[in-house]
Amino acid sequence: MLMIDIQELLIYPDELGTGYDQWGVLHGTWSVDSGEEVVLYLRGLRQRRWGPDQAVWLHRSVTVTAIHTSGLMFTLTASSARHGLSHVVVGHVLEPKGRQMLVDQCDLSLPDLGEDDNNIPQDIGIRFTGMCYSQS
Repeated sequence: MLMIDIQELLIYPDELGTGYDQWGVLHGTWSVDSGEEVVLYLRGLRQRRWGPDQAVWLHRSVTVTAIHTSGLMFTLTASSARHGLSHVVVGHVLEPKGRQMLVDQCDLSLPDLGEDDNNIPQDIGIRFTGMCYSQS
């Protein structure tokens, strides 16, 4: 498992909380009504945060987490504060061999993702770049 300290990733960690993101795998089997057992291997991200709840400052937020069939995984979060920061985007990429990259540019835009209930897109496209900050 890989743990990433959000203090290293975030520009404004006090507003977004203290904690870390942990990439990992849920691995096991499941079956329904004594049926055939199916093996699960689900990659994902667990976000661990602690301290006082900072949700009162939040206007809105969206998190996009994706896992490619090659094993490449990424997560992007765009947030907007009620007072202060109007738009901050943070994220990171984990390559299959363990190399991590901090997202340093991203076109994820909260105003384009449904400022109101009548303006929610069916599909979105996101472009981002990252820089390597660790080697495996």
